[in-house]
Amino acid sequence: MLRFVQISLLILLTAFATPMISGAATNEVFTTAVQILSLSAGQETQKVVITGVVTLSEPTWGGLFFVQDSTGGVFVNNKNPRPAVGDLVEVSGVSH
Repeated sequence: MLRFVQISLLILLTAFATPMISGAATNEVFTTAVQILSLSAGQETQKVVITGVVTLSEPTWGGLFFVQDSTGGVFVNNKNPRPAVGDLVEVSGVSH
């Protein structure tokens, strides 16, 4: 059973290789993992709000975890208590 957890003010770190999607960092809010993963070095900071399932969350990592949606997965640098594997979370913040 999925438990929905809302997480705010996080920094997302990209993980996993994926094809590039064109577009510069803008005021647009990225809402999928593939959009986040498509950022190049010149597009380091982008507003993001992504909803997905926590796929990895180790107790020794503090609040850090991986979240995956239907397009891919990203690593979340979370300063708050970590969610549990299987939680459905909404993560909002900026990419890094």
